[in-house]
Amino acid sequence: ESLDIALKLWGELQEIGHYPMRRAATFFAGLALNQGKPEIALEVLTNTKYQNYTTVRNIKVTILIFQLV
Repeated sequence: ESLDIALKLWGELQEIGHYPMRRAATFFAGLALNQGKPEIALEVLTNTKYQNYTTVRNIKVTILIFQLV
């Protein structure tokens, strides 16, 4: 249920053109990954403007490994 709420909020923010903080994006990506939705997590992280931070890179690697397994 929390993933659905976060997904709805993310969609609303994208509609108005707002980019959430990196911390919120990584939390949402981690939630999606824990719920077994790596495609949502990867989409969230690729749409953030902070691509060079270690947290974003580490979660992206985890997503890619999760998709290979």
